[in-house]
Amino acid sequence: MSDRQLREHHDRIVARNRAAREAQMAEAQRHADERNRDRAARQAAQSRPR
Repeated sequence: MSDRQLREHHDRIVARNRAAREAQMAEAQRHADERNRDRAARQAAQSRPR
């Protein structure tokens, strides 16, 4: 491969890896948000006067 081809190939791989990492982080954040919401709901239920 020429230098230019290698660079373009590398750029594509880097872009794909970055997209995958960002998607993974967004998914992890969504799960964290759901856990936090569940915990807040449980705490609200417990602290509600009977």
